[in-house]
Amino acid sequence: MELVQLLYVDQKKVVVTGYVCHFVELAMWVQDLGRVNQSDIPNPISQEERESFMMESDSPYGKLKHVAPVAKYSDTPSYYEKPVVPLGAHKPVW
Repeated sequence: MELVQLLYVDQKKVVVTGYVCHFVELAMWVQDLGRVNQSDIPNPISQEERESFMMESDSPYGKLKHVAPVAKYSDTPSYYEKPVVPLGAHKPVW
């Protein structure tokens, strides 16, 4: 399988450019790709550039540093609506 573009995620299935596969199959495919040797990366990004993709949020665990939302809009700021919470904090309702 070659690199494919993720089109959408629907419950337990992932659709990638015409292929439908389950998350487990996708995870196995990613695992089969193997690890990347860091020295093989031609231009690794700097710590400052890495920090530009991060944000901090308050949570029941304290302040968490994590990757910011990828989507950037000109008029509407992107954000995560809910913080990370401990397991069992919400009822299992679908």
